[in-house]
Amino acid sequence: MWIIALICSCVGAFIIFASFFYKSVEQQTAIAIIGVAVAVIPYCIVRSLVELITIKKNKLMCSQTLYPPESKKCPECGEKILNKALNCIFCGYKFNLNDIKRNDQKNILTNE
Repeated sequence: MWIIALICSCVGAFIIFASFFYKSVEQQTAIAIIGVAVAVIPYCIVRSLVELITIKKNKLMCSQTLYPPESKKCPECGEKILNKALNCIFCGYKFNLNDIKRNDQKNILTNE
């Protein structure tokens, strides 16, 4: 993508340089504006696409780290927490040890 933006910038610079060979000021201005547009618009498009891709990757990485597959919902507040948690870190709800052991056994059976 960046190569296309670089090529367009070179073409835009050439168009701007070529505008000096026109006689009237109106023609020079019009050609210079077209040159700037050809040089700048592709760069802006590529830059925004790269930014969107980066944001999407970061969101994907954050969602994978914040909510691992071994999570459960707290019955008190509804927040997601780790299956092995004894207490909810959000509201302090205390889980029954038998339920935690049962969830661990279910995870072991489903992962195999």
